[in-house]
Amino acid sequence: MYYIYSKSIVMKKLFTFLSCLFLLQAHAQIEGTWKLSPTVGALAVGPNQGDGSWWSSSVGDVTTRACLFDDSLTFQADGTLNHYMDGSTWLETWQGVASESCGTPVAPHDGTTNAPYTYTYDSGTGQLTVNGIGAHLGLPKVINGAEINNPANAAASITYLISFSPDNNTMTVDISIAGGWWRFVYGRIIHVASAPFVGTWQLKSDVGSLAVGPAQGDGSWWSNSLADVATRACLFDDSLKFDADGTLNHYMDGSTWLEAWQGATPDGCGTPVAPHDGVTNAPYSYVYSSSTGELTLNGIGAHLGLAKVINGAEINNPANAAASITYLITMSPDNNTMTADISIAGGWWRFVYGRVIHS
Repeated sequence: MYYIYSKSIVMKKLFTFLSCLFLLQAHAQIEGTWKLSPTVGALAVGPNQGDGSWWSSSVGDVTTRACLFDDSLTFQADGTLNHYMDGSTWLETWQGVASESCGTPVAPHDGTTNAPYTYTYDSGTGQLTVNGIGAHLGLPKVINGAEINNPANAAASITYLISFSPDNNTMTVDISIAGGWWRFVYGRIIHVASAPFVGTWQLKSDVGSLAVGPAQGDGSWWSNSLADVATRACLFDDSLKFDADGTLNHYMDGSTWLEAWQGATPDGCGTPVAPHDGVTNAPYSYVYSSSTGELTLNGIGAHLGLAKVINGAEINNPANAAASITYLITMSPDNNTMTADISIAGGWWRFVYGRVIHS
């Protein structure tokens, strides 16, 4: 009898251990920080699961709703969830605004009220439940079985169906509403220490390192020549230093390329103009997602390529500098060439950088 009793205890302990291990592995799959993927269909709704035929976000929406696409969700190993909105997110009329636009988050969907939230995830069923009035993924109006039209109707918990890409860096979130389904697609934010571009970079002294055109990678509107490399030497010798701790420094050595909107007459080399001077608000910070190729620079004045280029526009006044700018990054096979693309109104800029190799 003693042997049988001991064996049952061992089996119970083994079952408990395996259950805990399974739970830890499940949490590990979702642990970390996530943002909506800056791709077509990251937000979509339709009559059936995975069917975005009623409405689906476009490439343009990534820019228009940049205040939503830069919000982040952090799932901790202890089961807590934080929703960071950095003071601005996408608002709809049911939240008290005259028209859909970026604005100050409205309670309880503000990431602060009732935060931190909690979550549970079952990898066997693919169910993710977020707990706390205001906790949500995707859009705050979407709850199980409905779309709310008043912040007071926020749910105490919401359950989503989750699936992951093979590398666990893309998370697809589905939820059923009355007569339809919403889908939200998220990309994992990879810790900057693993970023392939940690180090120092300068614009490559090649044709087309600065280029702009109607489509991504199309420099038909304008592209720098070899002569421009010499004329704009004060720009081509500027350097960007990405550190593994997430900080970014922009060194201009007292001179960079200035344009008329910065007070230069004519365009030419001159003393950097704040806030695009590498000093004001420096050091900057950055986050990078290898799954989406998205690099976001934070800090008014932080930029790649040309200071005037921000998401969705070209500014014409230093006072209009953006607080953050997001670029799409591709790396060469040896990780020594970095191509940065950014969409402006009706076009795309491309900046090509080379790694500075220290001998």
